[in-house]
Amino acid sequence: MTEPANPHDLLVKETFSRRKTATDFFANYLPNEVIALMDLSSVEQVPDSFVDPELREHFSDLLYRVR
Repeated sequence: MTEPANPHDLLVKETFSRRKTATDFFANYLPNEVIALMDLSSVEQVPDSFVDPELREHFSDLLYRVR
């Protein structure tokens, strides 16, 4: 993994790459109305990105899919 320009981005990406951490975050910080529409047991990370290749040195993203 190439280290991003922002070390905080690396910390967040490393932390939220863990499925349990991401699921716990969703369960505790999304509004109840949103959680009611989600099947948190189906949370899975999607190996894709919407960041333009020219900007990846400065930005990164994590995508999750949930039913």
